[in-house]
Amino acid sequence: MIDLAYGVMAIWIVGYFCLLLRGFNLGRLVLNQVAPGEAYRDVSYWSIGIKRGLGTTTDPECLTELGRALQKRAIRNEYVAYGWLAGGGILVFSFLAYVYA
Repeated sequence: MIDLAYGVMAIWIVGYFCLLLRGFNLGRLVLNQVAPGEAYRDVSYWSIGIKRGLGTTTDPECLTELGRALQKRAIRNEYVAYGWLAGGGILVFSFLAYVYA
């Protein structure tokens, strides 16, 4: 039973890292789609950029159409990653508590 618990935990961790890497890649793609002559950093960059990725805090007005679509995907991926972290974390750690009890 303990092997099953470790397997579930490993799958949860690998899934989270896949979502995290996908978010980094989408953020990179968003920053590559800045409109000519525009800057993607503004005053709010330092206050919001710590909590969220650069691709999701970029002003949509500074992006091309493809950049806006990629930004929506990056924001959606960020919410999925938070849900995976919260929901999966509760399930995995409650399962581990059950196994060790």
